[in-house]
Amino acid sequence: MRIVLLSTAAIALSGCSWLGLGGHAGNTYNHANSYGTYKAQPAKPCCNGQTLSRWNAELGVGQEFLAGGTLISGDANGIAGVNPAEVSMKNAFEVGDRFDMGVSYALNPNRKVVLNGHVTSFDGERQFIGTQDGQALNGNITDFQTYGLEAGLRQYILPVAVPVVKSVRPYVEGRIGASHVDDINITGVTRASAAGAPTASPNFALYDSGWVPTAAGLVGVETPLFNRMTVGVETGLRYSGKLDRVNGGFAGDNGGGNWTIPVSLRGRYRF
Repeated sequence: MRIVLLSTAAIALSGCSWLGLGGHAGNTYNHANSYGTYKAQPAKPCCNGQTLSRWNAELGVGQEFLAGGTLISGDANGIAGVNPAEVSMKNAFEVGDRFDMGVSYALNPNRKVVLNGHVTSFDGERQFIGTQDGQALNGNITDFQTYGLEAGLRQYILPVAVPVVKSVRPYVEGRIGASHVDDINITGVTRASAAGAPTASPNFALYDSGWVPTAAGLVGVETPLFNRMTVGVETGLRYSGKLDRVNGGFAGDNGGGNWTIPVSLRGRYRF
């Protein structure tokens, strides 16, 4: 299903070239390091390889891997009688799905300003979360879901000739922004009774919903698909700030921010 979604996203943005390096007008990217020069879009047929629009629509779909961060720190200054276990973000959640949509504006043929919205979702896992009165506690971590907005600057590098697609163009990008995180709780908590049978225990709150700052460093490559369309892959490292712990919730200090590695298939359409 995910492969189908990735393919659909690329095809949906198909149109007529891809923005490349400045140079001699009239050359296309696959034949020279040039896409022509920027100027006002005249009333002429598209796909002539000479006139470039500064505005682009961008779409990305992929996955995001939790690489660092602590969901529960093991600090016991929370609920009386509870001795929390340390639980990492990586163990508490499955690999996430990420969807991006935004626009970019070319300052020159090699540099773009990017504004990008995103939605991510990480399914929660059932975890050993600690002990209560000496008995093991297990509970379901609710999903880790976010949406937000990031702005950044993308710098393109010289195209590189490769087989099959003829050429790819690497880039580096930095972004800052903010994400809204839905509240995170522990549900379906059970513990072993003195007789050894599981018994129900109260559910526990972890984090209130709220906004956290984000920052990302990304690298990627693009290649032309049609005269106004490029596709590419992108990865990097993203940091999200510390979540807002519920006062009186499970454990005294539920850790800090987290690190993720996004991997996306991206499409860009030049207007």
